[in-house]
Amino acid sequence: MNVTISAHEARKHLGELLNQAYYQGKPFILTRGNKAMATLIGTQEFRLILAVLEKHDPALADSLAIMSNPEVQELLSAGCTDFQEATA
Repeated sequence: MNVTISAHEARKHLGELLNQAYYQGKPFILTRGNKAMATLIGTQEFRLILAVLEKHDPALADSLAIMSNPEVQELLSAGCTDFQEATA
């Protein structure tokens, strides 16, 4: 069952939410006003989502894996900066 919580409340209780997401597999939908803005899930659930996507849509799974890896993002950003400087 998804729990909806305001971003303001999530900030107050972030440690508790992280523990519940990680240890209990409990997802949280974070809202601003009445608009759902993000979902907080544990890493195990994220890996399961990637595994399902890998099976059914490998290209999308690769894109999500890249987007969730800070080291790869840093390399891509550096490459974009180098490219922009070279073409300027």
